[in-house]
Amino acid sequence: MKEETTFRAARRHLRNGWAILTTRGAVALFGAAMREAAKLIDSPVGVFLPPSRLYRDGPRFWRRHGARGTVGAVLRQLAATYDPPLGRRRNPVNDPLRAQAVSYCYSYELIGPDGVVPSRRLE
Repeated sequence: MKEETTFRAARRHLRNGWAILTTRGAVALFGAAMREAAKLIDSPVGVFLPPSRLYRDGPRFWRRHGARGTVGAVLRQLAATYDPPLGRRRNPVNDPLRAQAVSYCYSYELIGPDGVVPSRRLE
């Protein structure tokens, strides 16, 4: 199989970024960028570490997972925070919890085509 050149990889990332920006907005693009940064540093899947708990849990987390694991965990948390549909759903660490969770259907439209105001509904 032919390897992807650096130019083609950059072009693919720019094209994907543009698609995310135009369909889901700048916040989702930031989340996707954090996910890509986590891939480069550590791994796209794994544990999460919220930045707000970095001072409390960071030293212990650092000793257990190392520098790359800690930075990757923070970036994965940022990705999950800013792009929730893709953030935690693709992480196999969360599979047992996701299997038990209730799933909702979200809509950002103020009024549907039939004149009904949408709300969260079970799928």
